[in-house]
Amino acid sequence: MIKNNLVKTISLTIIAMSLAVSNSIYANAEDNVNIEKAKAEIVRGINPTLENGLSLTTDDLEFEEETTVKKHFDYEDTKINLIDEKIYNFKNKQYIKNHYYYGLNSKCIYNEYRGTGGGSLTVLKDGNIYAEFEFCGGNYSGQHGWFGTNGWSQDANYPYWYYFKNGIVQTGWIYDNGKWYYCYSNGEMAHDTTIAGYQLGADGAWIQ
Repeated sequence: MIKNNLVKTISLTIIAMSLAVSNSIYANAEDNVNIEKAKAEIVRGINPTLENGLSLTTDDLEFEEETTVKKHFDYEDTKINLIDEKIYNFKNKQYIKNHYYYGLNSKCIYNEYRGTGGGSLTVLKDGNIYAEFEFCGGNYSGQHGWFGTNGWSQDANYPYWYYFKNGIVQTGWIYDNGKWYYCYSNGEMAHDTTIAGYQLGADGAWIQ
């Protein structure tokens, strides 16, 4: 009897330990997105945007925590709310000012840079820019820190121009400062081409 109970206790302990080890690789996410899968998705989404021979590997990423968008970022000044979802937070072991976040529901990739006195946050969805935010100042914990980009923006890591309104990339025909422009469905500004019979110049503006 004692032997049977001992065997049962040992078996239950082994099962419990196995479950604990198994669950740890998911960081307790409700939808069980594997951390290694999240790393792979970040690398796949970020690398096409990098320049100057730079590249990101899964080995460069170190998991830090599971958190939420609203808990980690403050968008009081954006006039919009991004998806309040759970995200995996990874730091770049090579470049400590760069952090990457993977949205467990939206599958968005949040590419964050925090430098001295400012920073930027680009949200990528399906390989395209979805939103862009900026930060001015040295304190990232303040209530009014991040704010949405407005107007034209060309990040150093992206060769195209994008037009933002309260942080969200705009598409289609855009009227700005007395001129018409066109942005494709992925947000990239068209130039040196003809759209619906309208000729666009090197600066993207309609040649009237």
